[in-house]
Amino acid sequence: MTSTCKYNIFGKRFLAGLIDSLIFIPFSMLDNKFEETGNKALFICWILFHTVCWTLYVVIGHSIYGQTIGKRLMGIKVFNVNEKDLISYEHAFLRESVYFFTVIAGVIYLTINTSKVLILNEEIKDTYYNDIVGLTSGVWLILELLTMWFNKKRRALHDFIAGSVVVDLTELRREDLEKRQNELITSLQNK
Repeated sequence: MTSTCKYNIFGKRFLAGLIDSLIFIPFSMLDNKFEETGNKALFICWILFHTVCWTLYVVIGHSIYGQTIGKRLMGIKVFNVNEKDLISYEHAFLRESVYFFTVIAGVIYLTINTSKVLILNEEIKDTYYNDIVGLTSGVWLILELLTMWFNKKRRALHDFIAGSVVVDLTELRREDLEKRQNELITSLQNK
């Protein structure tokens, strides 16, 4: 068994992200409700609240436990690149910073370009918010996937930014057990 097995977790990472997204379905449903009201201020406040809640969920999960609920269910964990320590709050935020600042930029752009508009309609929201957040998120996702496919530890771009790596806990334990067994065998052979 090669030590790279613990990094071959694309499917698990995808499912973990899907699970975490499912946890936030109520927030997404409320996004749509606040959007339908047409009240720009309410929509902006809600989007900011939703973004802060998501960011806190991910940052706290990764820095305290090394996992979100989705990652825990998939048996994967985020470590510092040394694969021994969990990442700090700062590094956990760095992992999420592109999404966070993309939404903030989208809200600022929407606010500035619609300063004389009180009612938010679909066209305005699409032009001044969704286009920025959607386009940036799409490009970022492509860059993340490309980065992940072309390095040995399957680190995504946000992992490089934060100095983190995601590993399969079962494979990590197996690797640790093999290492201990080899050390024991070597120790016994030297006696």
